[in-house]
Amino acid sequence: MAMPAEKPAAVPWTSHRGTAAVPWSAGVIGGRLTEAPDVIEPPTAREPAEVLLLACAALTDGDLEAAVALYAPDAALSWGQDHTAAGHAAIRRVLAGVMDVRLPLRARSVRVLRAGPVALITGERTLTGTGLDGAAVTLTGPTALIARCQPDGSWLAAADQWLPCPAPDGDRGTC
Repeated sequence: MAMPAEKPAAVPWTSHRGTAAVPWSAGVIGGRLTEAPDVIEPPTAREPAEVLLLACAALTDGDLEAAVALYAPDAALSWGQDHTAAGHAAIRRVLAGVMDVRLPLRARSVRVLRAGPVALITGERTLTGTGLDGAAVTLTGPTALIARCQPDGSWLAAADQWLPCPAPDGDRGTC
């Protein structure tokens, strides 16, 4: 019986989290693969408004890392009155809380004001559906996002604010 070829100690791979060497033993228990590296690249915003739309789509799809990847490392996020975050780690925690609601998040870009490599996107975000407790949930409100153009031509959020308000009876609420 022939002996199997020895596996290399590590395999290089690249994802939106960077390049790393992954040991063959990582994510393998009893010869079964239990965890694989994230090799699917998140969507890239090629226009300023796409930052807003793609981030909402990623959260709705349950892809937290793709949503976080749309923010600059030094970005700030204000989600309602009580949730302010700066930097990827803090933004990840806030967005994970939004994702935990498990409801679709929709965005509408109303206006894009560009000034060179910076753009202000204003619009509205809406989170609506039935909560985990069976109650109807509708949060809607204005949003403002500042995006910066990156050297590769992509856009990332530099500052993001959403002021969600409960909307009684499906009407647009005002806070």
